[in-house]
Amino acid sequence: MKTEKGFALVLTMLFAVMALAFTGALMFMTIQGTKVSGLTQRYATALDAGKGQSDVMMNLALNTPSKTAPDYGNVQNVNCLAAKLTYATIGNSVGDTAVGGYSNAWLTSCVAANWTDCSGAATNCSGLKANVTSTNAKDCPDVVAQLGDYCTYSKIIDVKYADDGTGSTGCQFLYYSMEIRTERISNPSENSQISFLYRVQQQ
Repeated sequence: MKTEKGFALVLTMLFAVMALAFTGALMFMTIQGTKVSGLTQRYATALDAGKGQSDVMMNLALNTPSKTAPDYGNVQNVNCLAAKLTYATIGNSVGDTAVGGYSNAWLTSCVAANWTDCSGAATNCSGLKANVTSTNAKDCPDVVAQLGDYCTYSKIIDVKYADDGTGSTGCQFLYYSMEIRTERISNPSENSQISFLYRVQQQ
């Protein structure tokens, strides 16, 4: 009888330990799921802000030269942005000449200036080709905008010129490669990056 009671006690304790372990595992998965859900939500918010600023930049490119500034955001270097909206990065464009294969308009316009972030702090920019055309939108950004708790950096990193084969008498196009980076101001690790190519027919 004592042996049976002892066995029942051990079995009960074993079930209790198993139940405790299961409950702990369930709580851990619930907490981790909540964390992942929060991260996903914050990423989605950053992505939405980036998409909004992408629309602003596309509208600017589409309406150049009648539109000289974006509808929202602070232009970091007016001459640099104007050159990027008008001329191809490499080779000769209409009204531009190339210096060592690099656009003279870009070379002379995108020089060192007071490039800042949403908080007014200086960002990395020396005006060198490597910075102006790098895929990091925080290096020499063209437009910086604050959208709620997020800061967006918009940058045209490359422009290609093409026509339909008939030269200046036919259709001419500029292909803009753009980078849009969005960061939460209080926590830059919460961010999103958008890269896209946008074609605009010249008037």
